[in-house]
Amino acid sequence: MYAIEKKFEIEMKLKKEMSNIQELKAAANKSSSLASDVCNVLGACEQRLQQLETAVLPLYGDTARLQQIHHSIRQTGRSTELFQQE
Repeated sequence: MYAIEKKFEIEMKLKKEMSNIQELKAAANKSSSLASDVCNVLGACEQRLQQLETAVLPLYGDTARLQQIHHSIRQTGRSTELFQQE
């Protein structure tokens, strides 16, 4: 009887381990799917950031030019005030 019980115990352990393997496979597939989704989201974010950078970079150049013009106008105004005071 001992051999039959041992065989039954081994078969039950095998079924449990096979069930565990199936659960692990399902979890691995889900993890892979989630990782793929995250990669897709990150790719979309990267693309949007590139578009934003393309749109914003010219504004930085414009801002620098406007600041330079503003500085020149202020200096001209100061020079004019000094000239008028003389």
